[in-house]
Amino acid sequence: MLAIGTRLGPYEILAPLGQGGMGEVYRARDIRLDRDVAVKVVPEGFARDADRLVRFEREAKAVAALAHPNILVLYDIGCEQGMPFAVTELLDGSTLRGRLAGASLPWREAVELGAAVAAGLAAAHAKGIIHRDIKPENLFVTHEGRLKILDFGLARLENPAADSGRTQPHGAGETMPGNVVGTVGYMSPEQLRGLPLDGRSDLFSLGCVLYEALTGQKPFRGRTPVEVAVAILHDEPPPLSRLAPETPGEVEQAVARCLAKEASDRYPAARELGLALQAILHGSEATLSLPAPRRRKLPRGRETIGSLAVLPLANASLDPDAEYLSDGITESLINLLSQLPGLRVMARSTVFRYKGSEIDVREIGRTLKVRAVLAGQLIQRQDRLIVKAELVDAADGSQLWSGKYDRPFSEIPILEQAIAHEIAENLRPRLTRDQKRRLDRPQTKNPEAYQCYLQGRRHWNKRTAEGLKKSIQLFEKAIDLDPTYALAFVGMADAYVNLGGWGYLPFREAYPRAKAAALRALALDDDLAEAHVSLGMVHKEYDWDWPSAGREYRRALELNPNYAVAHQWYGEYLACMGQFPEAIASFQRAIELDPLSLIMRATLGRHGYYFARQYDQAIAELRKILELDEDFWVAHHFLSLAYAQAGQLQEALAEAEAARRLDDNREIVMVLGYIYGLAGRRPEAHEALEELQQLSQNQHVSAMFRALVAIGLGEHERALDYLDQACVERAQMLSELKVEAAFDPLRSHPRFVDLLRKVGLESRS
Repeated sequence: MLAIGTRLGPYEILAPLGQGGMGEVYRARDIRLDRDVAVKVVPEGFARDADRLVRFEREAKAVAALAHPNILVLYDIGCEQGMPFAVTELLDGSTLRGRLAGASLPWREAVELGAAVAAGLAAAHAKGIIHRDIKPENLFVTHEGRLKILDFGLARLENPAADSGRTQPHGAGETMPGNVVGTVGYMSPEQLRGLPLDGRSDLFSLGCVLYEALTGQKPFRGRTPVEVAVAILHDEPPPLSRLAPETPGEVEQAVARCLAKEASDRYPAARELGLALQAILHGSEATLSLPAPRRRKLPRGRETIGSLAVLPLANASLDPDAEYLSDGITESLINLLSQLPGLRVMARSTVFRYKGSEIDVREIGRTLKVRAVLAGQLIQRQDRLIVKAELVDAADGSQLWSGKYDRPFSEIPILEQAIAHEIAENLRPRLTRDQKRRLDRPQTKNPEAYQCYLQGRRHWNKRTAEGLKKSIQLFEKAIDLDPTYALAFVGMADAYVNLGGWGYLPFREAYPRAKAAALRALALDDDLAEAHVSLGMVHKEYDWDWPSAGREYRRALELNPNYAVAHQWYGEYLACMGQFPEAIASFQRAIELDPLSLIMRATLGRHGYYFARQYDQAIAELRKILELDEDFWVAHHFLSLAYAQAGQLQEALAEAEAARRLDDNREIVMVLGYIYGLAGRRPEAHEALEELQQLSQNQHVSAMFRALVAIGLGEHERALDYLDQACVERAQMLSELKVEAAFDPLRSHPRFVDLLRKVGLESRS
């Protein structure tokens, strides 16, 4: 025991506060800052104990890595006269053990404390820190009612560097020996068995604390520590409804889920438990992640569901402006669930085709060849958002799971994570730590930034010049609100890629901006598949850095094998390299993931079959698209080129004119002029050239467009002049020089061969 007035560096001991297994705690005065602090000292005898010093070092490092209002603040550490010590904030109040004193708390107070502990644990788990000793003695309630988590001496740091490569210590007091650490009565079953732990072990301990706070007695009891351990492993605690009948059923369900013997049956993360408890406190019907009594469990022998369609959330709000929320949350859910291993998730363009339809779930299952369907609705009420969702077995229409989520707008960014966790739990995939981390981590915690992003994506999906420019404004606003929002930078990149790709902006203006945004997104989150795909497109279309483009696409597919757009764009890359069997396989995989996507089928027709000179197959594939949607102008556009190379010029002109009627696009003017030239209708071809010239007075028109018309007219030198200008522009279609059949008349010309070298492509043999 230190004498009053003892100095430990700048800290003067004022009075003893308590003693525990890790050392003695004193009130002290920081003479530099003139404030009272708490000092925990490792006693001299313990200072020579390597295990205790490891625990002391672990606690200091664990607490230092955290900054949360529900976790004790660490100010300083030091060593004086052979005594290691740690300096923390000084708390006025008592531990939860002192607060309970063998009695119970009102249920609302107990749930409030539980939600605060869950919030602190969520912060610790996000840093890879598992507490492993949550109990009333380690929870402190200040006189103001604030809760603080204490004593990280048994914490396990998942970051090896933070743990200095040392071995796990043995415990003391009630702490079990060997590799089992914790306090009997609050340890999870996996903790007792000495198995690997994750954050769900802390949730079991918190469930024990909540049970005790609500009833005044521990959930698992026995005359000896061994009997208590046996009870934890094999027995169920007495029902809360019997010991604390005033406790709401939702609270009893939440505690029961925390106390599940299997970690997989508990809440997937501390944040989800905290949200559930907050929902109960606010009187919401959305007791997040509570088990549904009528939910049909997956039968034994069918451990997982391998395919899923996520139908768009129906906008049940009176406000049609909430449509961006239903679309955006649906798309985010698809992107999150696509990362689950062994699960094929239908892509956005497929499920959006069903919007507002009354198609039977079983019919959807048969059409899309999926085993389950996720459907629901969204309601916006002033500053709250209500989402109802259900998972339905497409084979027989039975409900596998349902949930309702009532959230303030401030919690919208984590809504998809909450729903995705529930779905993941019901589908039962085996997640790696990295997959869990990506599923757990919201891209932004700023609700206004998130809404700007969703609105931006809605405008981006229009693919018009006006829509793309509006989307950029919204993505920029999202970034202003949260400069670390990686997905908003991806949105910027994709918008500029489309502005350049569709000729709305010069490539030299659009693509450097796209590249900068994609690189910034990756600097913030290198595991974002969407960002790798965007950067791959820039490398392919603008940098002509083919090896880097291939690496980015492959990395995106490693991160998310279910990302249909990545398969599509990788297929385009392979096609431009002349690797047609691989390209066709990639397109077919994209279509398998998104079977109703018109653009992916059109890309298979053009980049797959047309570039491979398989014109009959290209025509057949593109005609199938028009059977689905005769107004899809891209299919008419690609068909006109396929018919032209097949020598069917009348059919080619008919398709080009049909495309022109559906969309007044400069690229269609180019193709019309090209086909007129091939057909010997030179006046019409020159009229197309003149129209392109007039359009260039007010908007960007690439020299590439004029080059193709000149080729159709047989004016090869003039076409090469235009191609040289297009090369200076770094124009679209230059990446297709090696495979586009329209360029075949120029392939033997030295200027064309030189152009291929500039673009990084070799001449087609």
